[in-house]
Amino acid sequence: MDKYFPGNHPSLAEELDQFLEERQRQLDRKGRRMGAAAFILAGGYGRGEGGVFINDAGVPRLYNDLEFYLFTRGPFPTTALTRWIHETERAGKAAFGIDVEIKTMPASSLDSARPSMFLYDLATGHVIVHGPRDFLTRDPLARLRNPNTIPLHEAARLLFNRGSGLFFAKAKLSGADPQFDQGFIQRNHAKAKLALGDAVLAANGLYDSSCRERERRITGRIPQIPPGWNEIRRLHTAGVLFKFNPRHENALREELEQQQNDLVALWSSVFLWLESLRLGRHFDSLLDYARCRQRMLPKFPLWKNPVLRLRDLLKYHEALPAWLDHPRAVLQRSLAAFLGGPSGKLDLRAGARILGVPEENAFAAYQRWWTRYN
Repeated sequence: MDKYFPGNHPSLAEELDQFLEERQRQLDRKGRRMGAAAFILAGGYGRGEGGVFINDAGVPRLYNDLEFYLFTRGPFPTTALTRWIHETERAGKAAFGIDVEIKTMPASSLDSARPSMFLYDLATGHVIVHGPRDFLTRDPLARLRNPNTIPLHEAARLLFNRGSGLFFAKAKLSGADPQFDQGFIQRNHAKAKLALGDAVLAANGLYDSSCRERERRITGRIPQIPPGWNEIRRLHTAGVLFKFNPRHENALREELEQQQNDLVALWSSVFLWLESLRLGRHFDSLLDYARCRQRMLPKFPLWKNPVLRLRDLLKYHEALPAWLDHPRAVLQRSLAAFLGGPSGKLDLRAGARILGVPEENAFAAYQRWWTRYN
């Protein structure tokens, strides 16, 4: 078993080793001058649970995105560090043929950071490429490694992201996105299968960074469960299998459509169950949720939302219609509107109204904003 993924793929592990070692040499030589405090491999490969895809020639390749966190010495990356980030992302894409994403975060913000699912995953499973070996395992960060501190809105955020993946898959199936990609659709279906069970575990304080451990826990006693629990557990097992052994089947378009509709129906049930728990009110349907006017993300102080809106106007020259709620709340409501159409059809018009854009721009606008607030 390799340190990046299950199974034994020494040549692939060596490729990744060499890529990381080169980044380490660069940062050891000039990282401090550029303002880098630590560079860390996160995600599935950082936890030893990355996917390996065997292509038609029998050659193993990395399947999931390579996710990194670059912790900076100052509040923002320097110009030199930003240039290094772009160069590294391009080099990774060229070497492995997958997306490489480097997120930045001030090192000083870790000590005051609130618990979240992504920080928990990062702190409990990672590979230090550059920086102190105990950068994420120091005693002051113990609270970030406690799954009981993960708040409900983090489980909702997981479902929001995987629901967005279902929306993007539906757009390809329906023609709203003209680039049909069967592999993309199957990958997002598998992620949704995994997330349904993971969100329930998180809501019960039973989440774990190890996918294998979550697979074990989901078969045990869970205090609070949504409707369709047996099906959720069955799909979670299928999602785990795909994660470790990703394969694309030659499915008929009609089969993908049926799988898509079934998954959206189950996602809707779990999402509304969780949001009812979180917000203390019942939602009859996705459209009921989309029309709700209460604050969906009350954890953010009121003053912060117009500040974010102003920042977006200055940075992107556009902003979501969110004065009293966080921009992600607008996206969650628009996602519910998109997926809540009759007979499994996308309702672009309803989602467009919430986003404040013309119907013909709805898909592109949502995709654009999702990349900024996922």
